Amino acid sequence: HDLPRNEVYPVDLGQLPTLCGAASGTITLTTGEITIAQNDLTLRGPSAEHAVTISGGGASRVLKHMGAGTLTIDALRIANGYYHAAGAAFGGCIESEGISIELDKVTVNDCIALSDTAYARGGGIFALHQVALVRSSISGNQAIAPMGRGLGGGIHADNISAKYSS
Repeated sequence: HDLPRNEVYPVDLGQLPTLCGAASGTITLTTGEITIAQNDLTLRGPSAEHAVTISGGGASRVLKHMGAGTLTIDALRIANGYYHAAGAAFGGCIESEGISIELDKVTVNDCIALSDTAYARGGGIFALHQVALVRSSISGNQAIAPMGRGLGGGIHADNISAKYSS
């Protein structure tokens, strides 16, 4: 049967390292980005921070959220995303067209948004609306475009809030 569209259902990746017989694990995408059409979705990693990495392998963006709601990411590392476009390039690791992206205990690093002719926005994360960061880091990302039209190497969004707590 169909799930109600207003419910948030988590995708729990917390057991992945244990199931693979390791303390940590990396999922490297080989056929392109993960496209999320669901309005609200939570991707949850294990309780040990950054024990699971989802990597674009330097060849593709990692996540594209096309739903109208919130993409929540908890205790994961998103890395090595690459998005290249002849025109405008958005989000090297994460692009979101939804209401918000919420990151808790997440690292987004070493991602690139590259444009040949226009502008690049959000080397790590591009969001049309809001990005909320809690105990998260965004580092080593780049938005590269001709004539210096790269905006937001780490994050490009209309509204960014950050909170750190131990």
